[in-house]
Amino acid sequence: MEQCRKCLGGHGFLNDDGIGPQIGSALPMATYEGDFVVLSIQVGQQLLNAVSAKMMKGKKGNPNTPLMQYVYDFDPATPRKAPAKSELDELFKDHKFLLDAMQYRANFLHYTTAQTLQEAIAASGKMDASTLDVVKVELMQMTWAHGYVMLAHFFLERLKALQETQPQIAKVVSPLYELFCLTVMDTSYDKGGGFGDFVAAGVLPPSGKAPVLKRIKELLAIIRPQAVSIMDAWNIPDFILNSCLGRYDGQYVEALYDSTRFEPLNATDVPEGYYKHLQYILHPERKAKDARAKL
Repeated sequence: MEQCRKCLGGHGFLNDDGIGPQIGSALPMATYEGDFVVLSIQVGQQLLNAVSAKMMKGKKGNPNTPLMQYVYDFDPATPRKAPAKSELDELFKDHKFLLDAMQYRANFLHYTTAQTLQEAIAASGKMDASTLDVVKVELMQMTWAHGYVMLAHFFLERLKALQETQPQIAKVVSPLYELFCLTVMDTSYDKGGGFGDFVAAGVLPPSGKAPVLKRIKELLAIIRPQAVSIMDAWNIPDFILNSCLGRYDGQYVEALYDSTRFEPLNATDVPEGYYKHLQYILHPERKAKDARAKL
């Protein structure tokens, strides 16, 4: 929401944009059910348990955690070779490749973190809270990566269902799925001097930034004519949006101008506060003159 507000430029400072007033309601969601850092460590530990169960106990899965099956299916002994830059244009249109990329990148983080933890345990000779501190940063990165895997998984699952039952809607949703995955990949290139987790994992080549951005722009061009309809599909009530900018007719400038009529400070050319306070700061001599006039 904050990124959307900034994208509005100067309008982002106005209550009329409809985004600023909602941040107060949405912001607590980041800390509901506990602090994110604490929860990310707990999620990371569960992911490490899955890695340990596979590598040390030979488990093939856990029926209680089906969404972590991709962790058990991963083979860390077989490094992945990044595709050539020339192949990316077609691969970015392959929905399965996009999900596999998310999963492989997440597994790369899971298994490298497990290796780092094992080295810390070997150095200290024990596994306790202080040993776990060594990988707390990695645990947060694992949690983010796993979260993106879950979002991509459910997104693609729903998209496949739409392709069978409502193919026309699936055509609209398909670019959104691709845009989501590629946006995550593009963000990764901004880390570590342009070589993020996807490159380190062998999912994308170091030269993949340009093809990612190219495909994102193509998808934005596809989505843009339908953007208003996509947002309207959420059927968010006007009293929640509370916005002059979110207008189907595009007459947001006129709507902003009309909204100024409801601003009490605009009822007069010179606000009342000027006469009560500001004029005496700008012209101190008036205060003594007005005091004598009252006598």
